[in-house]
Amino acid sequence: MRTGLWMADLTVTQTQQEGVAEAERGVVGGVQSSLNMLMDMLKFALVIALPHVQLFGLHICLSFTFIMSAGLLFALHVCRARRRSRDSPVVT
Repeated sequence: MRTGLWMADLTVTQTQQEGVAEAERGVVGGVQSSLNMLMDMLKFALVIALPHVQLFGLHICLSFTFIMSAGLLFALHVCRARRRSRDSPVVT
């Protein structure tokens, strides 16, 4: 099941729609798409460079490390965004 991945994609889309100005969404989406393709290519390059079955554990560890790093960076972003919204003055 890919429910977690699907929910993560929805979360990224909602975060972008809420936090990015409408005029800039195309640029942000393009950069995100480019980075996704770059990481995909990096994955393919690693599989080509390290094709031996004995190194499959290394692929798993690298994948886990990248996923946990992404989660950590997102959590950091959420904390900073909440701090900024809490510290900013409320306009009424």
